[in-house]
Amino acid sequence: MNSDVSQLQLSMKLDRLVVERLFGDGAWLAGSESAVALNRILDELGLQEQVPGTVNTSRWTDLGARLNMDLLIVFLGLHWEWEVPDILEQNHLLDKEESRDVLEALEAGNDPERVLRGLVQKAYFQYYRRPNGTH
Repeated sequence: MNSDVSQLQLSMKLDRLVVERLFGDGAWLAGSESAVALNRILDELGLQEQVPGTVNTSRWTDLGARLNMDLLIVFLGLHWEWEVPDILEQNHLLDKEESRDVLEALEAGNDPERVLRGLVQKAYFQYYRRPNGTH
């Protein structure tokens, strides 16, 4: 199979998973059980690999890096909530003021699911609406 075709199929599979989590009825942020399951899927898809000589430490494969998995795991709800604003900002999906406001809301004890989910949904649409399909 052509590697471009297989990468497209993989991207489509990831997108279905993102849409299910980010826009579905269940919790978006991954709890410990769903985090294990999601990490297993990422391993099986060849997007991450165990760092040699370590335990429970993984890194993105070349394919995972090409697909911008640092951002996609935000969409999957797999990132620690305090890192979400910074990652969105790094990907030009949130400005510094918005990032600061989100961190202040989290520091005030607001529910991360309520603070972040709508923001991440908006970022998802912005990311995939970029001209010429570039990310």
